[in-house]
Amino acid sequence: MFKKSKILTNDVTVVYKQDNKKKLNYQKVLWSSESSMIGRFWLLKKLIKKKRFDTWLDVGCGTGDIFSYFSKNKILKYGIEQSRYLYRLAKKENPDVTILNRSLNNFNRKDNKFSLVSCIGVLQNCGCAPALFLNKICKLIEKNGMLFLTSKNINWNQFKINSFEINSNHSWFDIGEVKKILLKNNLKIIKAGGFLPKKKKITKISESHTFYIWAKKNEL
Repeated sequence: MFKKSKILTNDVTVVYKQDNKKKLNYQKVLWSSESSMIGRFWLLKKLIKKKRFDTWLDVGCGTGDIFSYFSKNKILKYGIEQSRYLYRLAKKENPDVTILNRSLNNFNRKDNKFSLVSCIGVLQNCGCAPALFLNKICKLIEKNGMLFLTSKNINWNQFKINSFEINSNHSWFDIGEVKKILLKNNLKIIKAGGFLPKKKKITKISESHTFYIWAKKNEL
């Protein structure tokens, strides 16, 4: 399935526990800077502008900063976080949000599905087979619902420079391979490309270490 991507499976609870002594939230969830983290939230906000969503699930919500960023949005918010440490932080800062401490594989929503699902920087360190992770996410989206996903781009042109090596602490993906899985799950790609989080700038896929996908669940 992932022939061009570089897949690494880690124990997520161990990876994030190593950073539980960090002082700042963006450090606790392994972002390089606060502006890098906020930049991704900004892109989601830009994409959903003037669109109405009833329910929103953020997968791997970390410290829950994204919910604070969207505090004025009246959408019914849900989050799941596998790390017990990060889950406690998220619950403390977001008492009005339903946040569960569990992995995506152990998450089942028996009633309605979600009109918006976000997966921001989680795929590269999801702790399980990425294809299974993506398949599960797609099943949680209701008809005409939307998916926002960002991850690490293995096609970044900087990797063609001999002195610049791929960080081996995360998985790196070919966006085309990710798109194929989404398409097989009846999602239509609305927008996709490279993204420079610190600059809040959409760019060519080759010009950034990060890619984003904005997709819609088709009616059967």
